[in-house]
Amino acid sequence: MKSYALLLALLQLAVLTVTAQEPVLHPQTANGHLHSRSVRMDSLREVHRHRIDSITAQRYYGVKVDTTYIRRPSEKWTLKLRINTSGSGMDARGLSGSSRFHSSLQADFRNTLSISAAYRGLAAGIAFNPAHFKGQNNSFEFNMNSYANRYGFDIAYSSNKTYNGTIDRDGLKAHINRGDLYQQQLNINGYYAFNYRRFSFPAAFSQSYIQRRSAGSWLLGLSYQWNHINADSVSGKRGAVSLRMHNFAIGGGYGYNFIPHRRILIHMSLLPTMILYSHITMFNGPQRVHLNYKIPEIIVTGRGAFIYSWKHCFIGSTVVYNYSRVGDEDKLLLRSLKWRVRTFWGIRF
Repeated sequence: MKSYALLLALLQLAVLTVTAQEPVLHPQTANGHLHSRSVRMDSLREVHRHRIDSITAQRYYGVKVDTTYIRRPSEKWTLKLRINTSGSGMDARGLSGSSRFHSSLQADFRNTLSISAAYRGLAAGIAFNPAHFKGQNNSFEFNMNSYANRYGFDIAYSSNKTYNGTIDRDGLKAHINRGDLYQQQLNINGYYAFNYRRFSFPAAFSQSYIQRRSAGSWLLGLSYQWNHINADSVSGKRGAVSLRMHNFAIGGGYGYNFIPHRRILIHMSLLPTMILYSHITMFNGPQRVHLNYKIPEIIVTGRGAFIYSWKHCFIGSTVVYNYSRVGDEDKLLLRSLKWRVRTFWGIRF
């Protein structure tokens, strides 16, 4: 309801602004009437601005927390400049016919620059990848996250053709070139923090809260992973391997915000989840390979952050990684790692 009221107020303010800027169609109208109309429009716009400000303030400050441990910044606006670096890797081992293979692959790093502005927790930003200008971009990545004290989530989708590495097949090593393997991957992970009145994820990751004292919380986690891999050379035969998998996992972990000094925040959290549902379809050439669920199959989400603040400014770095282990070495064991590092500078005003 609060979001609906805010949207309605913004639309009304936009209509008033457009109306006030319409050309005068009756030149004979008295100057006094024009002045009166202008004053009324200005007054109405001011009323709606005040209404929008009131709604956002209620939404922003209305969350009940223990202010001895966490609080909202007093400033309304936050401006941030950010450098983002991400990467991924895979380790696959198993059997192809009667031959055993082991492949280790890494994708090229992906770097982007971004700028964002937030008004009382409502943020918008824009990012660009320098590789686009050089014509060297062979990957696509989309990240979305929402961090609140009680619950939050990360969504990361990537499409990558830059994997390269080596494969060992019965003692014979060969190189896997960029373009031999194509991967699409979607990772979704969410958390629920039980001690949300004293422990704040957004203090570390969005800076929409300030952690004043050290505090931690037990976490409940949910994870979903979708993976689609087409490999020309992973098993030693061109066009030999195609794999699709869906994994759903649930688990628990712990997060902690350490405040060694009033200007420093160090965050660490680990959220391992056990895969409860797994659906994998794999083809080795024309032959379909059945992969059975085997304990332990896991998805682990880890987070870390370092923030240094002074006056109205802050600087810091955050890291989020997803690790998964699926399958077994008798057919195919796949370990994958996806990580993202963000380094930023920000100012509140």
